[in-house]
Amino acid sequence: MDDYQADPMLQSFADAKIMPIIDALIDGDYRLPLVQTAFDGLVEQANKCYPKGFDIAFSDVLNENDPEGKVPFGIVGRKTGTPIIGIFLPIVLALYQEMDRTTFESFIVISFCHELIHLGSLAETDKELTTWAETCQQVIRLYVEVYGEGIDKHDWEFYSAWIQCNGDAESDSWRSFIVQNYGAHA
Repeated sequence: MDDYQADPMLQSFADAKIMPIIDALIDGDYRLPLVQTAFDGLVEQANKCYPKGFDIAFSDVLNENDPEGKVPFGIVGRKTGTPIIGIFLPIVLALYQEMDRTTFESFIVISFCHELIHLGSLAETDKELTTWAETCQQVIRLYVEVYGEGIDKHDWEFYSAWIQCNGDAESDSWRSFIVQNYGAHA
């Protein structure tokens, strides 16, 4: 995705609907203070692993690791230099058209934080099993339990499964749920 520019219509969507949310987080001005604090901690952890930081890039092509086109965010370049959090605009635009604005906002924040959790671990064994558990604990829980805000159905499914296993990322039920959703990438 280096030096890649998204389709102008999709880039306009990203500039108008996605970047204001991310900019508020980066600037420390997000409207939910505990979510802002969680985000700041995740950035700090990612920066410990990648002292030169990370980049954000938009793409109108599918994630190479997701041939079915279901994953809206991903990380590229992790092993070759500065990691890039890629945002795959066709998928995000389709989701935007299905969600109310508050739910879309939480989706962007949760997805971005999920990728930051991945970046905050240098371990090759860092898989979705622990990353989703941390996403539920550190971010989704705040939206649901503290602020009573809506989250999208995908995040709700993960959060519900996490609650059902009492937040135990090592439980058989959590492992089974993650494997159902990620297969070998769990």
